[in-house]
Amino acid sequence: RSVSPQQLAGVPTSLDNLKVYCEPQLYVDGAVNDSYPEDGKITPCGLQAWSFFNDTFEFSKIEDSSGSNPPSSSEQPVVIDDSQISWPTDKSFLYGNVTAENFNIYEEYRGGGTLTKPLNQEQHFMVWMRLSAKPNFWKLWGIIDEKLVKGDLVRVKIQNLYNTYDFGGRKSIVLSTNSWLGNKNYFLGALYLAVGGVFVITGALFQIAYWIKPRGFADDKHLSWNKLSPR
Repeated sequence: RSVSPQQLAGVPTSLDNLKVYCEPQLYVDGAVNDSYPEDGKITPCGLQAWSFFNDTFEFSKIEDSSGSNPPSSSEQPVVIDDSQISWPTDKSFLYGNVTAENFNIYEEYRGGGTLTKPLNQEQHFMVWMRLSAKPNFWKLWGIIDEKLVKGDLVRVKIQNLYNTYDFGGRKSIVLSTNSWLGNKNYFLGALYLAVGGVFVITGALFQIAYWIKPRGFADDKHLSWNKLSPR
């Protein structure tokens, strides 16, 4: 995984342990170098943290005043709340009051974004560090509490900092309605319905078999040692 959970949580860990989990992103230039603070040791270390996503977005809604004279339009900022986008358990248990050191601050060795607050206060970082099971994934950036309806025109200003060109990656922005069940995911819904249907059919088959050939309560004639033929 190229990450040290102990380091993220602020638990003292040995250098040998960090080498196992974090190399090749344990030191700024790959080796101990006393010209950097802490001999160049990176906190948080590892490729997973080093690749921290750092694009930024500004949203606004276009207010159309076509009925006015003369017709005009204006932009109203859309507030994005990113104060509670990580899992509460991550903030409470997985990340400690750890200050980043030598982390993506040297341009020639930079892999992604930098960190300015303790790790357990960096909401976007905690979201990024929760690995996805598939190469194509979504990451929650923020929550829009303002109601948007069909037909609303939303403009997004993007500060394109994260380099996906070197590995042929793609980035997209998705506006999705969320609920206590999560966002739209037709695959999971279809999977749950299919599995539920299999269990319903299996249960029905067992019930039919019981009706056709019932078995009395505590009937021991089906036990293996009672089914042995007499010698």
